[in-house]
Parts: sequence; C-alpha cells; structure tokens
Amino acid sequence: MAYGSPTRIVTRLLKRAATEHGLILDQPESFVRFADFGESSLNFELHFFIRIRNMMERRRVESDIRYKINELLNEAGITIAFPQRDVHLLAAQPLMVQVTPGDQVSVEPPTNDSNKAA
Repeated sequence: MAYGSPTRIVTRLLKRAATEHGLILDQPESFVRFADFGESSLNFELHFFIRIRNMMERRRVESDIRYKINELLNEAGITIAFPQRDVHLLAAQPLMVQVTPGDQVSVEPPTNDSNKAA
C-alpha cells in the first residue's frame, strides 16, 4: 500500500477478501501480517488456507482474492503503491524547460549569448 495508507483498515480489508471467498477454510484462520516498510510501499501479506484438488484451482483462488482486494481497496479509496524515484540532474549550466502545445516537453541547454554571432 502507499505510504500514509490506514494500516488497520488495510488489514481488515485484506482479511475480508479471504473470509468472503467460499473456498477459503475457516480453520486455520486467515491472517494478515504487516511485513515491512518498503522503498515505495507499506508491504502486507495475506495468509489463508485452502483445500485444493489441483494447482489450477489454487491459482484461480489466488486470482479471485487479488480481484477482491483490488475492489475493496478502490471502494475504500486506498491507493496501491507504485515505485517512485527522484531524478537529480547535475548540469554545469541550468537547463531551460519549455512546454509546447500538445503537452510535449522539450529540454535544451541554455544558450550563451556571448557565443552568438553578431
């Protein structure tokens, strides 16, 4: 989840996604673990238990759970994090940034007026 997400609400929603699925076992009980503070996200793990006949059934349940998590988080207005990076430009001279029609951005080094021909 994105930094600033309400962690207790996220935990409840993740657990709800599991408990509302018909193939998730009641015992042992599903649980959520707040695993870590990631580079760009708060990392949670949802653990649940199922009885399966084949691997495709497992994959289908995992997919169902992901769809449900996405739906519940969207309804609650909680953002799923994405990588964020800062870009630092080191230049001998400042860069001139010009926004042109069509939302295109061009970046050009500034011209040195003393080098212009008269």
